[in-house]
Amino acid sequence: MNVLDTMKAASAARRQVTLCLDGALLAEHDELQKALVQASLAEQREGYSERNPGPRTLAAADAMDKVSARMATSDVAFTFQRLPWAERLDLQATHPPRNGNVEDAVEGANVETYKPALIRACCVSAKGADGDEVTEIPGDVWDTMFGQLQAGQFETLFAAAKNANDMAAMAPFSARAYLISQGSGVSSTSPKPGTSPSNGSKGGNPRTRRKSSTTKPAESVDS
Repeated sequence: MNVLDTMKAASAARRQVTLCLDGALLAEHDELQKALVQASLAEQREGYSERNPGPRTLAAADAMDKVSARMATSDVAFTFQRLPWAERLDLQATHPPRNGNVEDAVEGANVETYKPALIRACCVSAKGADGDEVTEIPGDVWDTMFGQLQAGQFETLFAAAKNANDMAAMAPFSARAYLISQGSGVSSTSPKPGTSPSNGSKGGNPRTRRKSSTTKPAESVDS
């Protein structure tokens, strides 16, 4: 394929992010995570360790794993695709920034109305944990979901939609070379491919797999 063929074969950028939409389970998971950390710290003072956790730590970890498994059934993967330039500019123009609003000035649009509009316009599919996938999402479904999302989850969706339009694609890196360098201690900095949606993860990045830990986890964004 020559360069002209490559240019003609260009396709629109996409980003995907997965969120758990069961707020009650999210809250339960957060509480169990706190209980896990507290149990681990308490039992370490009693002589247990990360390699040899105590009974309260193990019980908390088991409970957290069970909730994590239930949360997975409420996961929805949203896929966003870049809008044509003219359509993107027209959409932004219909949501002009409000006078004196700093966040609007930074975004170049009324964030209260533009953010949900961009999410809707760029979302090309939503896929549930059971494999059910839809490409047309009714407005009332969006409205209901937006009304229930945590702020971080909403921002995760917006970041994915925005990145599909704005993020410059970077040259792919060699995963094998990266693993070798990590193993030899040559580099401790992870390459950053351009396909990184924001967390998801449950937060603006693709969501990482939940796992039990006996150490205090770092704060995340989400979902």
